[in-house]
Amino acid sequence: MKKRILSLLLVFAIVLSLGIPAYAANDTKYTFDLSSNGENSIMVESGSEITVIYKLTAAEETKTISTQNEIYYDDTFFELVEGSITKFAGFEGFDAGLHEKLAGAKYIYVSSSGDKYFDSDGSQIASFKLKVTATSGSSTIQNTSVSAKALGDIPYPTESHDLTVTVAGTSVIPVTGVNLNKSNISLNIGNSED
Repeated sequence: MKKRILSLLLVFAIVLSLGIPAYAANDTKYTFDLSSNGENSIMVESGSEITVIYKLTAAEETKTISTQNEIYYDDTFFELVEGSITKFAGFEGFDAGLHEKLAGAKYIYVSSSGDKYFDSDGSQIASFKLKVTATSGSSTIQNTSVSAKALGDIPYPTESHDLTVTVAGTSVIPVTGVNLNKSNISLNIGNSED
C-alpha cells in the first residue's frame, strides 16, 4: 500500500515538474512589429523607397532559442530593393531572404536560433527596403507564421503589428480660364463654357 501511494506521489510530482516550465514559458507574450519611421501606418509617394524595421519585443525579460517570421508583401504594390535585407540581433544562427510560395506570393523569411534575451524595449531583428511601385491605394506588409520558442521547443504566445502603406493621392484640377482686368480677377476651375 505504501509503495502505491509513493508511486502515485512520484508520478504526480513528475507531472507537475513537466507542467511548470511550460506554464512559465507561455505567460510572456511576444510582439512581432513591422514599422517604418517608427509608425505602423505611413503615407508615401509612388516611386519612393521605404525602410521596414522588424522588431521583436517581450512583455518581460525572457530567453528564446528560436524565432521565425514570414513577412508577406504585395509584389504588385512593392518591389524589394536588391541587397537591402540586413540583420541586427546577435543570434548564433540567422537566415533571412526572399522566398516565393507556390501561388506566387513573395515573402521575406527571417529565422533565428540560439539563446537570446528579449524584453519590453525590444530588439531590432532585421530591416529591408521596398520601393513603392503602385500609383494609388494602400497595402499591408504582414507578419505571418510567427513563432518564438523557449528551451524545450515550448512556444510563447504572440501578437503582430503589421505595416500599412498608403500612396499619397494627388488630384489635379485643370485651370481652364483666367480673366484679368484692373477691377476684377477671376479664376475658372474645371471645364470652360466655350
